[in-house]
Amino acid sequence: MSVNKDPDLSDLNLPNDIIMMIKELMKRKDKLDHAKFLNTSVSMISLMLVFVLVIWMNKIGSLNVQGILSAFANPISFYSIFFMIALLIYSRSLSVKHKKAKDKYEDLRKEVVTRLDADWVLNYRSNKRDKLSERLSSKDINIRFKN
Repeated sequence: MSVNKDPDLSDLNLPNDIIMMIKELMKRKDKLDHAKFLNTSVSMISLMLVFVLVIWMNKIGSLNVQGILSAFANPISFYSIFFMIALLIYSRSLSVKHKKAKDKYEDLRKEVVTRLDADWVLNYRSNKRDKLSERLSSKDINIRFKN
C-alpha cells in the first residue's frame, strides 16, 4: 500500500478536471495496491496450508485414496481441509477483484495520458507535465506512456 502523501498539484496551475482525474487515479492506485497485497497474502497462506496438509498426510501415511477419505473422519483434518478450500475460493475471488481494480486503474491512467497529451500539444506546457510526472512517480504512477 502507498505510504507517500498525495503530491501537491496546486503550483502547476492545472485545470480542475485534470486535478480531479489525477486524484481519482491516485485513489485507484491505492485500491490496486491493496487488492494486490490481499491477493498475494491469502494465496501464500493457502499454499502454506496445502504444503502443511500434504506433509501431515504423508507423515501419517495417508496419501492414498483410502487414507485421504479416512482423514475426513478426523475433525481436525476435516476442518483443515474445509478451511483450505474456503481460502482457495476466497483467493480466487480476490484475484478477480485485483484484475478489476487493475483494469479500472489502467483505463483511467490511459485516459489521463490521452487528456494530458492533448493539453500539452495544444499549450506546449511540457515542463508542467515533467513536474507532474515526477510527483506521481513517487506513488508509482506512470503518466508518460499508455502501455
